[in-house]
Amino acid sequence: MENRPNNHTPVWCSLGGMPDNPLLCPGKCLGGGDMGEVPMAISHGPAMSAVEGPFAEQTWDFTPPALRWLLDHWLEKRGDRDCPRWRDIDLPSMYKYAPNIVVKDAVDGGRDFRVRFWGTAVTEWLRIDATGKLLSEYFPANGRERILEAHRQALTGDMPVRRWGISIYPERSYVGFENITLPLANDAGERAHIISMSLYRIIDTDPSTAPAQPGT
Repeated sequence: MENRPNNHTPVWCSLGGMPDNPLLCPGKCLGGGDMGEVPMAISHGPAMSAVEGPFAEQTWDFTPPALRWLLDHWLEKRGDRDCPRWRDIDLPSMYKYAPNIVVKDAVDGGRDFRVRFWGTAVTEWLRIDATGKLLSEYFPANGRERILEAHRQALTGDMPVRRWGISIYPERSYVGFENITLPLANDAGERAHIISMSLYRIIDTDPSTAPAQPGT
């Protein structure tokens, strides 16, 4: 990975558009700190139904301070290597951010991913603790291949992956989501893990006025 070029590469967009004009939503992030004006994103937890996205792109550009912090921390730990090793990441020292962090181990080079660490804020928002589970065991089939593709891009690509969208929880109105995902190496220096941070917030909107697809 190279240090932060001013470009980005779309990975996929499930609605067929390109994510060049992400949705903006000012205010506070619930469970993730102050997001300011941040692009929204979607999570497909077991109790969620997609209304916008999910979208993904490879990029060095992240707006929320918490996501920028993880990227800066990753770059610091990387040094002059291709990426940091898992053992370089000290989660207890990241206690302020750890509730929003997930770490996964690649299985068979990215055929699947097993959750090594699942933050408490992620559990609260998605209403599931997936620690120890394969992604294929907990993620709904209708969106599984898209998130696997994004995970593989993060594992093997030369830029971080950003995902975002809007979804709806029962009795929770609309929920916005933004995520950064980065690779980690094993002790042999081979890319074998990914680390991500997800920020969530409730969006008070009516289904008839749900935001249009980004880029349209």
